[in-house]
Amino acid sequence: MSIADELKQLTKKTTNKWTKQRKAENRGRSKSSRVYVYSDRVCFTDIANQVIPDAYQLASGDGKYTAGKRQIYYAAREKFKKLTGKEIGWGYFSSDILQKFLNENPELTKNWKVTADPRGKLIIPNTSSAPIPCGTLDIERYIKNHVDGHEPTDVLEDSTFDFKTCWSGDTPGERYQAVLYIEKEGFEPLLRDAEIANRFHLAILSCKGQSVAAARQLVDHVCGRLEIPLLIAHDFDIHGFRIAARLTTESQDQVERGTCKYFFKHSIEATDIGLRLSDIEKYELSEETHDQKVQIDSYTRRDLGLLEQEVEFLESGRRVELNAFTSPQFVEWLESKLRENGISENWHPTDEDVLRDHYQRAWIIGQVQKQVNKIIDNFKDEIDIPKDIVEFVKEAMEDSTLPWDEAVAEAISEELDDKD
Repeated sequence: MSIADELKQLTKKTTNKWTKQRKAENRGRSKSSRVYVYSDRVCFTDIANQVIPDAYQLASGDGKYTAGKRQIYYAAREKFKKLTGKEIGWGYFSSDILQKFLNENPELTKNWKVTADPRGKLIIPNTSSAPIPCGTLDIERYIKNHVDGHEPTDVLEDSTFDFKTCWSGDTPGERYQAVLYIEKEGFEPLLRDAEIANRFHLAILSCKGQSVAAARQLVDHVCGRLEIPLLIAHDFDIHGFRIAARLTTESQDQVERGTCKYFFKHSIEATDIGLRLSDIEKYELSEETHDQKVQIDSYTRRDLGLLEQEVEFLESGRRVELNAFTSPQFVEWLESKLRENGISENWHPTDEDVLRDHYQRAWIIGQVQKQVNKIIDNFKDEIDIPKDIVEFVKEAMEDSTLPWDEAVAEAISEELDDKD
């Protein structure tokens, strides 16, 4: 070895020792620097208790009004940024921070009126009622008025033959025999054209993707407590199967994280009528592929009742949506699924007390209506309509907060009382 090579090797050894020492020192400084930086860092979860109560009070007018989750988000956003130095995203705030705070502070929030934007609809068959938005307040109102608090209407309080949507205590359905859940919106016009709800006496509930808390609350009360059958239609993909599962059970992951939006009070037996491989083959439905391939273990396969060919299809990254049906195909497929599971047309309640009450009510209303029609004909000649009808209506509304037609009716009623 030459003198030059020896010097080069000696220099390298010395340099290596120095380099190792220098890197160790840098790591130490870097570590201490990280400790310093992160020791002063404030997380969103750390300050939620400071921010959210004030944000709710601001958004709701000190609890006077209902506040939407997005309103609370805007009321809280600047304070979160001031205390953390970072913007908080809407999705993270709504599904994680706010929901966890509500779950962990039930006493503080029990009288809070917090709502989320409706993400679906509830259609009640054979009524003139418009679809009910699948939002917290709307579903709670429906449950309170038609599921929990219904009492048969007195015949003299309702002079029509419209037997409104109702229940008698815990008696099974008087207006519909089952609830059909569809995992996506967009089928309402087709279902209306085919009269699926009316012909099969079904309440139809739909959501955009994963079911919201309001939908779970509805099926808990109606299908769980009252044991009304629940049928679930969904796409042929893992996401669709998970949507079906989450409609009737809590997500264990959300429970562990403290972000579960609804806790079920009753056990629910649901019938999965979602797309299967046999339906895809029968109707020659178009499939699509996606990048996220799934792995289905033996437990999941048994739990979902999947056949070996269905597992292979799903694990290959393929899926089929309900939208792959033509409209005639979808109607044919859905009707066959309903009939296969005992949901027939021409359904009616079988509770004899319910049937007797309605027969009596309809008979009395019919007799009363005949007499009312005679009285109306007699009174028409006695009606003295004011010449300046516009002025009359204006005066009727002066000290009234009622709609104009109710204000007029009230004014006429007062006039008739004065004559008596």
